[in-house]
Amino acid sequence: MDYKKYPKPVIAKVQADMYQLYHQDAVWQHDAGLKGKPLNDGILGPITWSWMQRFCNSFAFYIVTGK
Repeated sequence: MDYKKYPKPVIAKVQADMYQLYHQDAVWQHDAGLKGKPLNDGILGPITWSWMQRFCNSFAFYIVTGK
């Protein structure tokens, strides 16, 4: 995955939004405190990416086809 193709302001907004959802989570707090503050740096690196995946998994939408 090419992390550099996403504009920093967009990723900063995503990180800020995820903060609102997860800031009380102990794992979020741990990851947010890692060297370089990877959940507040405006970079879509592996830590932010893993939290985005967690979000998508937690809030997955399932389409009912009526079959």
